[in-house]
Amino acid sequence: MIGKIIGVVDTIRENTVILMTQSGVGYRIHTTGRQGFQKGETVSLYIQTIVREDAFQLYGFQNTSEQDAFLLLTTVQGVGNRVGMTILSSLSEEQVYQALTTGDEAVFKSVSGIGPKLAKRIVSELKDKVGGMDLFVSQGVIKPQSSVEAEMVSAMVNLGYKSQYVIPFVKKLVQENPEISIEKAIPMLLNNLSS
Repeated sequence: MIGKIIGVVDTIRENTVILMTQSGVGYRIHTTGRQGFQKGETVSLYIQTIVREDAFQLYGFQNTSEQDAFLLLTTVQGVGNRVGMTILSSLSEEQVYQALTTGDEAVFKSVSGIGPKLAKRIVSELKDKVGGMDLFVSQGVIKPQSSVEAEMVSAMVNLGYKSQYVIPFVKKLVQENPEISIEKAIPMLLNNLSS
């Protein structure tokens, strides 16, 4: 699968851009519309490849944090790729994480095409997932920490532990064992948390 494309902006449309690579191939990529591309500039986009029976589509993101927010949003029933990109065209990934953390449905209702029911479903389905992530605040910006730590915290939250209580143990474990797998980490975390 395509993971990243570096190319020169050839054509700009409302929510797509065609990037010409050095090999002479032009890729049409769906974007959020917030990137502000200029024709002729060289850009680098992280790519999410979606393959279906009737389509092969590329979705481009400025960074992995924006891509992670897209993948998180599209796990919700009713939020397909197009709706996910619409949300990220109106909201930054930081605003998405902030709204999910605080349970603010109004933020999602402010996005064109998102009604009250879908906004409620997004918050209710994703609040716990974000609650299981180790989030940090830097100059008012909320972002998820490393995906390995987030997965460990999420697993422990699913076992009934509070994320605030689990996070320090996860951080310490990952610091001491940078290559540890989730399978090995869970028993160690359970042992530490129960003692």
